[in-house]
Amino acid sequence: MEAGELVPDELICALLVQELKIPKAASNGWLLDGFPRTGGQVEAMVNLGIVPDKVVVLQVPDAVLLDRVFGRRMDPQTGRIYHITKSPVPEGPEKDEIEARLITREDDTEEKFSKRIASFHLNEAALLAAYPDAKVLDGNRPAGEIWAEIEAFLSQPAEPAAATEPAPAVLEAEPAAKPA
Repeated sequence: MEAGELVPDELICALLVQELKIPKAASNGWLLDGFPRTGGQVEAMVNLGIVPDKVVVLQVPDAVLLDRVFGRRMDPQTGRIYHITKSPVPEGPEKDEIEARLITREDDTEEKFSKRIASFHLNEAALLAAYPDAKVLDGNRPAGEIWAEIEAFLSQPAEPAAATEPAPAVLEAEPAAKPA
């Protein structure tokens, strides 16, 4: 993970199973953010009987994602995430103090971003094939617009959206060149 690689499928799937056994997840439902990321993870979910009712995919251009990552700052005291231009620390008496303690996450480097985005693109087709009924949205719009579409989609009656068969395996390799 420190090198920008994904957490191994076996570990992340074991953690997922453990969390989904919690009674609150069974009664309230669950949301997976950024998971599954590989065909192997989809296959593991299918084999474990983990079937999401709905899947939402946000598509965002790589350059926009890069800007979001490089502008991201975290307040280690509160855990709150800011963005230096899109969601800066608000004006107020604590602004200077908060800004002074903001840090850049260790995985928010160009090298690690390039590895993550290359891995995503390598696995994207398998993920979309595994969830053919996924709601694919343009994620490069104001958050309120995106949320309104997601909320409308989630409020509709659900049929399980996961593949009934494992997704085709996808090999992960180092990118030949950095994504544009």
